[in-house]
Amino acid sequence: MQFSLSIATLLAMSTQTLGASLFGLYRIQQNFNGEDLVLTGQGNNTTPTFGAPVGKASQIWKFKDLGENTTQIQCVATKQYLNCGTGSCLESPTAQTFYLEYQGPYQYTFFNLPHDRSLRSTNGKEITTADATEGTEDNIFEVIRVEFCE
Repeated sequence: MQFSLSIATLLAMSTQTLGASLFGLYRIQQNFNGEDLVLTGQGNNTTPTFGAPVGKASQIWKFKDLGENTTQIQCVATKQYLNCGTGSCLESPTAQTFYLEYQGPYQYTFFNLPHDRSLRSTNGKEITTADATEGTEDNIFEVIRVEFCE
C-alpha cells in the first residue's frame, strides 16, 4: 500500500533548497505503519494533494520556500477516513506545519513542529515557535527522511 503526494514546489538541488522547478520521484522514509510516502512532481500546483487509501488520511498541503535551506510544508486540510468501507467517515480540518531541511545531496530531514521545534536549526538559525503553526499533539508524523530517487 502506498501514499502519494503531488508536489510542485521542488527547487533544483544545486541550490540545496526546495522550491519550484525540480520534478522527480521523492521517497519519504517514515514510520507511519512502516510504509513509505512517495512524492511525485506533477507540474505547477501550489496546493498538492496528499492521497491515501481507505482507512488512512487524505491531506492537502501548501509549500513555502523559507530560504536558509528550508521549506515549510503546511497541512491546510485533513480528512481522516474511519471505516469508510461501511460508509462511516470522519472529516477533521486542521492546520499543521512541517519543514524540510537540507542534509546533503538528495537528502532532507522532514520534521514537524511543535514536537521538536527547539531541536532544529538551519545554517545556525534556530527555528522557534514563532515559525510554526501549532499542530495537534496526536500528529501521525514525526521526523522522517526524504531521499531523492534518480
